[in-house]
Amino acid sequence: MTSITNPPASPSRRRRFTRAPLAHELALTARDLAIFSDILSYGGVLETGQISLLRWPPAIAARLRYWKLAEADVERLKGRYSGAYLNEKIELLKFLRKVRRLLAGPKRLTAEYRRLQEWLLALAESQPESWHLLKSLLAELEATAAASWLLSAIEQDVHLPVSSLPVLPSELVSSACIKRLRLLYDAGWLDKDEPLTKLGQGRGQTLWYLTPKTRRQLAKIRGVPAKEIPWKAVGAFGQLHLPHRLAINDFRIAATIAAERYGFVIRSWLDEDDLRRMMGQQPLTLLADPTDPDSKTIKRRLVPDSFFWLETDKNWFHFLEIDRGTETLQYRDSSRDLQFWGLKVRKYAAYFKDYYRPSFAEAKGRGRILVVTTSDTRLVNMAQVCCELAAKAARRYWLTTFDKIKPQLTDYFSETILTAAIWQRADQLQDLRPLIW
Repeated sequence: MTSITNPPASPSRRRRFTRAPLAHELALTARDLAIFSDILSYGGVLETGQISLLRWPPAIAARLRYWKLAEADVERLKGRYSGAYLNEKIELLKFLRKVRRLLAGPKRLTAEYRRLQEWLLALAESQPESWHLLKSLLAELEATAAASWLLSAIEQDVHLPVSSLPVLPSELVSSACIKRLRLLYDAGWLDKDEPLTKLGQGRGQTLWYLTPKTRRQLAKIRGVPAKEIPWKAVGAFGQLHLPHRLAINDFRIAATIAAERYGFVIRSWLDEDDLRRMMGQQPLTLLADPTDPDSKTIKRRLVPDSFFWLETDKNWFHFLEIDRGTETLQYRDSSRDLQFWGLKVRKYAAYFKDYYRPSFAEAKGRGRILVVTTSDTRLVNMAQVCCELAAKAARRYWLTTFDKIKPQLTDYFSETILTAAIWQRADQLQDLRPLIW
């Protein structure tokens, strides 16, 4: 086998986009209009992969057929195994083939292969047993057809004992999706951009925005003035706000897809802009120093990242807070930074006391605050702040980490977000719970 060496660093680049002339006028389809509505309702921007998940979702049967499995085997496997399990084995096969190409010496060392080299180097150094198993799996794949290998891997539960495999998101994006988005861009219906990336990281996924032309079209369809369509132009999000916006979208897509699979209904979803219009006029009275009951009072407003009403055989009401680790957790107020997590906990307490029941009458006072954060350590620290400042109301706070939120491009078929035990209640962190039951 070819040895693995440290890859050279490469500078980041940012593409300059130009529209290509169309051979004929592009007729809009129902799916095109759905994409426009998606971008609008998801805060004004979506990544290529997010649009693909929403409008070109993968099918597990088609993924199995791609590897030349017999139709009888496809139907049998679908009936016996979950989509998430089958997808895991398909991804393992794809990963092994990619490693085999890398070790054979690819024609061009792309950013994808550089990241794979780094991953393999770390694996060989830190997990030698897994590295030897990987080489054994590669040898088995060399000796048999891909279809036979995949069938055996599924039935014998072959896997690498590592937490995750490096997968390039574009591998799971529908080519039909990419082609259609390009046509919509060339026709002037969409604008696009790409996120700024650090040196050596390669390019991120393309970001898609509505154009003024699309805004006018949506206004015409909805019978409202164009100014009532909350359009976001390219560059509307700062470098900190954009990842936050996309993380909110990831959560919403995961919840939406899981609900559809179970036959649940999301009765309403209020985004950050909706909540700002609704809750921004509701001043909350707080003590400047929560440890001093005689301190002066201050007025603050609460704007959550989202609110959604999920209907199963019960009704579930949730506020959503996405925490990317950019805010301090301390709770004292400060004129320089009012975004402390502790301050937000205090604002939620005041909001549930004074405004929640009249604002969300259907909830009848029931509701939870879902928090998605970056690490288990930060989760514990955030929960501690909840318990210190919210007392009995700490039970409203349910926390998890980003790595557990599915489906993502690499695990579309997972349904963990609603029914898996990935959530921890702030006042009982020792228990892992599903969000609904």
